[in-house]
Amino acid sequence: MNGGKIDPVTTTQTQSTYGTGGGSRTEAKMNSTFTEGKKVQKDSTAPQTAEPEVIENDTVYLSDEDKAEAERIKMLRRQADNIVSNMHKSIDGLGTDDALFEKTLSKVNKDNVLEVLDLWDRTYGKEYGETFFESFLSDASGSQRKEYAPKLLDALKQRADAEGIGEHPMFKAQVEKFEKALNSRFIGNQGKLAESFNEMQNYLLFAQACNDGRVASGLYPQYALQYENLSLLAAAGDEYAIGRMEMLQMYKAAHEAE
Repeated sequence: MNGGKIDPVTTTQTQSTYGTGGGSRTEAKMNSTFTEGKKVQKDSTAPQTAEPEVIENDTVYLSDEDKAEAERIKMLRRQADNIVSNMHKSIDGLGTDDALFEKTLSKVNKDNVLEVLDLWDRTYGKEYGETFFESFLSDASGSQRKEYAPKLLDALKQRADAEGIGEHPMFKAQVEKFEKALNSRFIGNQGKLAESFNEMQNYLLFAQACNDGRVASGLYPQYALQYENLSLLAAAGDEYAIGRMEMLQMYKAAHEAE
């Protein structure tokens, strides 16, 4: 995940309603590309690799293992960039480009799902005032929701298992709520779908941000504030906050074991 500061996209937010099947949105004038989670101007002369890294006139060469991990992260960021950009193209304006919409959703998997959700929230999500899943619900038809909502949930569940928090009771409870709402024929349950998915998304992105140092370094202020509040509530005996802090420890333990 990106460790640099995020340059927010300044656009006009428009409201959308779950289940509209393709509402109208104002097209953002994006004369730039997303690179490693940041909105930057295109520059064909920019270096394509970060190594060797020069620090205070000393050259640090990465190990083969670190190089492989750096390439994996760059690949995931490229995938997230492509998915987020195409998602925006498929739903922006009048109606929905169903072919591109479905093709884009099919590319979300356990390896890139968090990167996609995070990048959307920091870019087009600011424009729409919606999370990635909320935008999906707003533009999906009934058959598209039936097909792709379970796939998005499965990607998030698999990622949670890989990050060490999939078996936490609070995470499993949200999965159960999501599945119950998904199997209901009541149209009003779409709000419950989004609520459960967003909560699971927050569990994972919050744990990730805390674990990789972005909260401690002052980046992602929303997570820093969340961490402070949860710490205080957990110390006071709040069960929800205690559970959230337990998930942080589970996430950390899973990564220390790698």
